[in-house]
Amino acid sequence: MPLRAYHRLILPDGTTQSLSVVRFDDAGRYLSHHPLSGEEPFVEWVGGSLDLRTDITSFPPVTPIDDLYQEKKP
Repeated sequence: MPLRAYHRLILPDGTTQSLSVVRFDDAGRYLSHHPLSGEEPFVEWVGGSLDLRTDITSFPPVTPIDDLYQEKKP
């Protein structure tokens, strides 16, 4: 199951959590999250923010990860 780390995670209630690891299933659907407390194996550092209010359409979300993370080019 893919694990990705973000600088900031915005939860559905609007609160934020800094340095978070988000777990996705193999289809890219959100499963869970937890605070990043140190170096973790098999975690891809994405950086930036993930907003669970808008980046994911339902909770628990079913949006593929490729739809959530899109690099913005200048």
